[in-house]
This record gives sequence, C-alpha cells and structure tokens, in this order.
Amino acid sequence: MAKSGRNDCIARVAHAAFAQALRRFEASGASSSRHQKYTDEERRRLTLELERSCRRASFGLDWCKAAANVSGECRRELQSMLEDQKLAPYFYFLGWLDVADGRDVLDIDWIYEHMAASIRLRRSEL
Repeated sequence: MAKSGRNDCIARVAHAAFAQALRRFEASGASSSRHQKYTDEERRRLTLELERSCRRASFGLDWCKAAANVSGECRRELQSMLEDQKLAPYFYFLGWLDVADGRDVLDIDWIYEHMAASIRLRRSEL
C-alpha cells in the first residue's frame, strides 16, 4: 500500500490499532494510585487487558514499520499519527509502567514492564 501511495489507509489501520490499545488500557482499570489495592480477579482482568493492549499496539507498530521502510512520506505521516493527543494517555501509561514504578504500583509481573519498554523503543525508532 505504501508503494501505491495509500498512506491514508495505512495510517487508518495503525491509528485504529492504537485506539484499540488505548481502549484496552482504559478497560484494564489500572490506576497509578499507590492506595489502590486489587483483588486477584481484578488483577487477572488488569493483566489480561494490558496484554491485549500491548498486542494491539505491537500490531500497529508492525504496520508502521513496514510502511515506513517503503516510503519516507508515509513514515512522516505515521510519526504524526503517533503524536495524536488522543493517544497521549496510552504512551504516558507505557512510560509510567516502564520507566517509573508502574509495575510495582500495580503489583504485576515484570513481563508487562518489558512489553511497555518494547513498544516505547519501537515507537522511537520509527
């Protein structure tokens, strides 16, 4: 698609993937409050939604990377799409989970910190 100049289609697919990732994050019920205590069931739901969120973000990044390698113009459009302020809470959360103490606050497995770091790194490489 990038070769054919259909950057708008690629950007829509990638944006939809990140919008879904944001919805999954919001559905997780994750809170940055140190006072929030989760039941086992809430923690299972939280980690399930975080995993789904990270998978959708990875899917979006895969589209971005493949398209950006084909077209510089497409790369610029996708970089702009990733700066969409509607997606900012999601990327803020990934930073909190990775760089700050989000994993400890949520009391979840280290793999979620790793997934957040991977998404942040791949986004920065675009």
